[in-house]
Amino acid sequence: MNKQIGIINKKVIKLLDLNYKKEMPIYIGSNNINHMKKQHLQDFQQYRYKYRKYN
Repeated sequence: MNKQIGIINKKVIKLLDLNYKKEMPIYIGSNNINHMKKQHLQDFQQYRYKYRKYN
């Protein structure tokens, strides 16, 4: 199941020159989480508190 973990806000849209008309949610799924745990454990451990914020 996908969960929202953030938002691409107007500042980021402008900075990256994205072709979005409005702010967009950022989602993560269980496959992404499993990949991070297996292939990028140190990064996952460093940022997992941010993921928990949206659960």
